[in-house]
Amino acid sequence: MFTRLRTLLFKELRQHGVVLGLVVLCMPLIWLLLVLLIFAAPVTVSYMEVHTTFMRITVIPFAFALGNRLIVSELYGRTQLFLEALPMHRAEPFVIKWFVGFFLLAAIAMSSLAAALLIAAMREPIDLPFLLSLTSRTLVFGTVLWAFLFMMGLLGKMRIPIYVLLTLAVILLAETTELEVSRFGPFALIGSELALSRAGIPWGDVGVSLALALGFTVVSAILLTLSEGSVQEVLSKPMSSRELAMMGISVMFVLSVWAGLQP
Repeated sequence: MFTRLRTLLFKELRQHGVVLGLVVLCMPLIWLLLVLLIFAAPVTVSYMEVHTTFMRITVIPFAFALGNRLIVSELYGRTQLFLEALPMHRAEPFVIKWFVGFFLLAAIAMSSLAAALLIAAMREPIDLPFLLSLTSRTLVFGTVLWAFLFMMGLLGKMRIPIYVLLTLAVILLAETTELEVSRFGPFALIGSELALSRAGIPWGDVGVSLALALGFTVVSAILLTLSEGSVQEVLSKPMSSRELAMMGISVMFVLSVWAGLQP
C-alpha cells in the first residue's frame, strides 16, 4: 500500500509540480508588495496586518486554483478512469491529492505568518497567547478552506451552481438579518482580529471551523465511495441544457425571495 501511495505522490509531483512551483514562486513577490503597502500606510495598528491581507487576497484564490488543478482538471480530463483500472482502491489517488493540497496550502500560509512575525517582532511585542492565536487561526482556516474546496471539486458540474447559491445565500443573510457572517467560524478566523487579538486561541471559532472541515471531509469520502464511483462519474460530465435551466430557475428563485424580503 505504501508503495502505491508513494508512486501516486510522485505522479502528482510530476504532473503538477512545474505549474504549482511557478505559482508558488510568485507568492513572495505578492507578500513583499503587501509589506511595502503596509509600510507606506499613514497609520498601521499592527504589522501582522500583512499576513491578514495575504490570507484574504492570495491564499484563498490560490486554494481555488489548487483545487481546480488537482481535482477538477483530472475529473474532467478523465484521468481517473485510467487510475481506476489499476489494482488499487479508487479513493487512494484522492487521498494523496488531499494531503498534497493541504500541505502546500499550509506551507504557504505558515511561511507568510513566519515572515510577518519576523517583521512585527522588531516593532511590537509578540507574546505566547498572540502567537498561539495567529498559528491556530492560520492552520485551522487553511484546513477548513481546503476541505471545502476538495469537496466542491468532487461535486464536478454541480460546484458552480452551488457556489452561486451559497454566495447569494450569504448575501441574503447579511442583508436581511442581523447575523454578522464575518464573525462566524472560518470567516472570523481571518477577520480583523487575526492581527489584533491577544486573548489566545479563539476556541469557539476554531471548534466550528474544525467541525465544518470534518463534515466536508465526510461528504468527500461518501462521494468517493458511493456506488463505486458511479455518482462521481455522472458529476464529472458537462452540464446538460436541462441542468443549466434548473440552475437559472434556482438563482431566480433566490433573487425573488431576496427582493421580497427587502423593506
